[in-house]
Amino acid sequence: RSAPAWAKAVPWQLFLNDVLPYAVLSEPRDPWRPLFLQKYLPLVHRTSNLREAALVLNGRCWGIVQPPIRFIAAPPDRITAYSPFETMRAHNASCTGLAVFLVDACRSVGIPARIAGVPHWNKGSGACPHGDADDACGNHNWVEVWADGSWGFLDQGGCPRWNCGWFYPGGTRAPAPQSGNPR
Repeated sequence: RSAPAWAKAVPWQLFLNDVLPYAVLSEPRDPWRPLFLQKYLPLVHRTSNLREAALVLNGRCWGIVQPPIRFIAAPPDRITAYSPFETMRAHNASCTGLAVFLVDACRSVGIPARIAGVPHWNKGSGACPHGDADDACGNHNWVEVWADGSWGFLDQGGCPRWNCGWFYPGGTRAPAPQSGNPR
């Protein structure tokens, strides 16, 4: 919490809720924090703020093993809350496993992070006649990071910018049923 300098500015409640926890979802528990701190603090030590540090991690944390960790879609009927060490051993994970990994990488250096996601993309029956079984219609998880006084998101290993992912902007055009949100 004392280094880098921007980690000191994280409000105590956010630190307790979104930095200190060692679990993200229901993944098996690994002692990831000492290794991640050793590997990732040098990557972000000279960054000037939380946002810059999170973007650096999103671009570089995947190289902790060789070949680097990459995305592989999981079957729709499989729970994929992989632990960080499982992801490292496999050199790949689904979006859920990658999100758990990036949340833990962020937390290891004092960046408040959490997972967010959707159980199903509502693209309508035309695009998704078989529901989640259609490739473009299943679930997705991504990482939210607190920086500059608010939450933003990173699509793990994807778009190298803040609040950018394959799903935003664009991607989902149909409103959620009974949400009142127009198209």
